[in-house]
Amino acid sequence: MGHTSDARAVLIEKERLQRADRRKRMHPARRAVRWTFDNLMGATTLYGRQPLLAFAWLFGFWLLGFGLFNDADRFDALKSNNAFVLRADEWTECAADGLRRADHASQRECFEAQPEGSSYPHFNALIYSADTLLPVVDLEMQGFWIPDAEAPWLHAKTTRTYLWLHIALGWALSLLAVAGFSGLVKSD
Repeated sequence: MGHTSDARAVLIEKERLQRADRRKRMHPARRAVRWTFDNLMGATTLYGRQPLLAFAWLFGFWLLGFGLFNDADRFDALKSNNAFVLRADEWTECAADGLRRADHASQRECFEAQPEGSSYPHFNALIYSADTLLPVVDLEMQGFWIPDAEAPWLHAKTTRTYLWLHIALGWALSLLAVAGFSGLVKSD
């Protein structure tokens, strides 16, 4: 009759009920794992019936990452992710007790003010969030910057921990979006 959205809602509810019934017949250890997987599939793609929902989740985490990484940037809780820069004289001489640091608020600002540091890519939280979230895209920002867990900022360790979660969520949601979009997670 052309009620496709109603039919989709019925199929989603049917899938939810079937999965709940299937879990009742499982061993308790397997039931917990299956419950987690079922809820993940339900929340991110509605069991494959709305695969574009995973893209909405990706967009939400992109914005959340942007906010966290932007705050880390404002509070100088980022450091170079390049081993050559971390060992370079221009970086080490800008340390807290370094000679060049006197006119600058932070080690990073001191480094960027030097001719050697002026060519180093400037941090952009929006691009960094996308670069760390999307596994198939390399925007070359992640290779240059990383949240500094040792920074005196209150949320420095939390931001560093969230970075790893951000990367893992990006992989999981990207795979779910592709699988849902291709029809691999849809059950008939």
